Amino acid sequence: EYQSEMEQRVAGLVGERTRVSAALADLPVQQWPSEANFILFRPLGPAAAAASADTATGTATDTHTALAGNFGDLVWQGLVDRSVLVRNCSSWPRLSGCLRVTLGTAAENTKFLDALGDVLT
Repeated sequence: EYQSEMEQRVAGLVGERTRVSAALADLPVQQWPSEANFILFRPLGPAAAAASADTATGTATDTHTALAGNFGDLVWQGLVDRSVLVRNCSSWPRLSGCLRVTLGTAAENTKFLDALGDVLT
């Protein structure tokens, strides 16, 4: 009875996921492939440069992890300040600095992308 409606919703979600993922590819973020209704990404900022500089000292992993977490927190707060809610995954193992956005409507996703672009520039 509701199969057609469900198929339309799934197609819409897949289309939005593709659009948001493509837009994230143009921003300074690392993202992971997704087949779900969310995208995991790590904003890249000063942490990426610092990690590269520390490679010679052998502390790149520790430094990058600490700085990435701090930068992810700053980006998360910038999004919250713009009334855009994403999940801060920085405290999860191996996800320092990572954020997770749940896909919504086209308008909601555009608001997220606009806000993220503002925060990162």
